[in-house]
Amino acid sequence: MEKKVVFVDRDGTVIEERNYLSNPEGVALIPGAAKALKKLKENNYDVVLVTNQSGIALKLFTFDELASVQNRLVKLLADEGFVFDDIQICPHKSEDNCECRKPKPGLVKQSQQKLNFDLNGSYVIGDRESDVRLLDFCGGTGILVQTGYGANIELHGVPTFKNLSEAVDWIIECNC
Repeated sequence: MEKKVVFVDRDGTVIEERNYLSNPEGVALIPGAAKALKKLKENNYDVVLVTNQSGIALKLFTFDELASVQNRLVKLLADEGFVFDDIQICPHKSEDNCECRKPKPGLVKQSQQKLNFDLNGSYVIGDRESDVRLLDFCGGTGILVQTGYGANIELHGVPTFKNLSEAVDWIIECNC
C-alpha cells in the first residue's frame, strides 16, 4: 500500500497567526487542530509540517528562537497524542529565490527523500495561496482553510474550508 501524505502549514493553519512568532509563549493551537491531525494519522496518512519562516532571513528571530517555538508546538501536539512524521522549514525570504520556499517544491522533495512516498494523490492544507500551490507540480491537491490569512482569500477551483478540521474530514470522506 502506498503511503498517503498530507502536508500542513504551521502559522494560521495549525497554530494561530502571530506574524513572525519568536516567543514560544505565543504558540496557541487553533481549536480542533490537534484532533484533526490525529484523525489523519488514524486514517493512515503521514502528516508533514511545511512552513516558511522568513523571520530568520529578515533577522526578526534566531534559529534558537525558531527551535523554541517549534518545540512548544511539538509538545502541545504530543500532549494531545499527535506527532508529525516530518517537519520541513524554509528560513529564506521571497527575494532569495530558493527552492525550498513555498510554493516551490524543495520542502516536499526533502520530505519525500526522508519518508519515501509518492506525491501523486497527496494533499496540502494552508491559509495562503503559496501553501495551496505547493503541490501543483505533482498532481496533489491544495486545500485552503479560512483561518489565519485564509479568512480574506478566495481561490477559484480550490477546495476551501472553515478550518483544518473541516479540511481533514473532507480528505477522509473524499479520499480522492
